[in-house]
Amino acid sequence: MGRHTHPCILKVQEVYIGNDVIHLVSPSLKASHRPLSDLSFLPSEAQVTVILERLLNLCHALHDKNHTIANLHPSNIFIDEDHPEDVLVTDIGFAYMTGMEPETKIQTEFSAPEVRGKCGIDMEKAVHEYPKQCDLYSLGAIAKFLLFGALHYQADDCEGNISPEMQDFMKRVESDNPYERANADVLVRLPLFNKERKEDPAFEEQRAA
Repeated sequence: MGRHTHPCILKVQEVYIGNDVIHLVSPSLKASHRPLSDLSFLPSEAQVTVILERLLNLCHALHDKNHTIANLHPSNIFIDEDHPEDVLVTDIGFAYMTGMEPETKIQTEFSAPEVRGKCGIDMEKAVHEYPKQCDLYSLGAIAKFLLFGALHYQADDCEGNISPEMQDFMKRVESDNPYERANADVLVRLPLFNKERKEDPAFEEQRAA
């Protein structure tokens, strides 16, 4: 994975194994960088949209090279609270070639059903060879967590409080069947990521800083 130089990837400077545990050494972050799981504020939809846009751009770049992350969750995504558009993702070193069963399986409540091994028998292939769409399911789950402060399966009743464009994005990535989810090529062209964001003056000021 060292050949990937996407600006959202927190680079790994050194890898060592101690007591059968893999340790990744990365550059230190600024004090204002916080994991999405521990923000001091609830982001606005405009801020969440830019965070999603950065993550989607990363997924798109990796998927284009036939790599799948399969481990996106709020604890390994950091943003600069002073500039929420500054997004960094850790643990990219565990990404793997699409179509190959990973040696290390990390599962969270933000993982797609196929990553958690909870697909039906007809999805057995997806459980062993995670398709690229597993990353996009995680993006939808992360979006609900950021917008509603709840896990994605607890936030279904809150969708009336978000824009039609955000609802459209979520519906395209939430299917339990990975082959029914939109891919990154489709998602980057959605209206959500291709519209003026003037409804949040505070965020516009942050973005211009």
